[in-house]
Amino acid sequence: MKPNEKCLKSIFFILLFFLLLSYSYSDDYINCYKRGQRALNMQNYTEAIEYFSKSIKLWEKSYRKISLAIVFNLRGIAYSELMDYEKALGDFTEAIKLNRKYEEAFNNRGIAFFHLSEYGKAIEDYTEAIRLKKEYPEALRNRGLAYLYKGEYERAVEDLTNAIDLYPESAEAYEVRGMAYVRLGLEEKALEDFTKALDVDPNLCSSYFNRALIYTECKKYEKAVEDFAEVLRLEPNNAEAFNGRGIAYSKKEEINSAISDFTRAIDLKSDYKEAYFNRAICYQENEEHQKAIDDLSLVIEQYSGNGKALFRRGVSYFWLGMKKEAIVDLKRAVDLGSASARKFLKENLNIDY
Repeated sequence: MKPNEKCLKSIFFILLFFLLLSYSYSDDYINCYKRGQRALNMQNYTEAIEYFSKSIKLWEKSYRKISLAIVFNLRGIAYSELMDYEKALGDFTEAIKLNRKYEEAFNNRGIAFFHLSEYGKAIEDYTEAIRLKKEYPEALRNRGLAYLYKGEYERAVEDLTNAIDLYPESAEAYEVRGMAYVRLGLEEKALEDFTKALDVDPNLCSSYFNRALIYTECKKYEKAVEDFAEVLRLEPNNAEAFNGRGIAYSKKEEINSAISDFTRAIDLKSDYKEAYFNRAICYQENEEHQKAIDDLSLVIEQYSGNGKALFRRGVSYFWLGMKKEAIVDLKRAVDLGSASARKFLKENLNIDY
């Protein structure tokens, strides 16, 4: 063999070696990407992050069979699911650097900003996502939610209406628009939206809860009880639902049922001062004043400046004949601005204060 032939043969084998090595890296990159995607779909978020991280490290040695931006975006989603929004933010930003037209990454970064309470930045990202993809109901819904949290309720309604027009099967869009209507004082429209949300998704617990609150405000207590019952069917350990249903029962003058629900709420959440206060009022209705005093004392321990609790405890002390303790509590309540305490002192104890 001639020298030039030997040289060419050596060069050929070197090139073949590096080509095979490159294909090996490419295969590893793609395999890690696919395994990460599979783990993400199985909700194994920590495992997904590990595979996506390996895929990113191998990327520089591989062919660009998959855009690296996609891998950063998917790892960002995994971090978001683990509520590690700072790391998610970093990954979505990397994805956007690699692809400035990546509307999904802008939407996902907006979600991360939202969870970090940076609503203005979230709105900027959602707006860019919508600019890149004209019909993007998810980004419209998300921007509507950010506007809601910023207190821009009319803008929230506008975005959510547009999202619903594009995708009428979005229970979340109806629910968020219902919340915006509540803030605007449009309870009937809010009720309509929560009902539509439940038509789309009968297991949307938060819509039952929100609708129950409106029913309570509108003095439709039986309907409120029914909706809180649905919340508890879906989430049996929801302390707020027990408290809410207890309020509805108390308004219906079903005092023992109310006490039972407030007690259940307290069992689930031992520092639930609202439930203690509500149960105390029911105990007063039943003329169980020592029990009322016990509950109100716990409320006052948590917050000594609670004028309503001091007034209520003062009343129970009075009915138990403990006038000295009653006067102390009622005067403290007056100092905190309670007109009811001042009136009670005058009418029942002949004290001007």
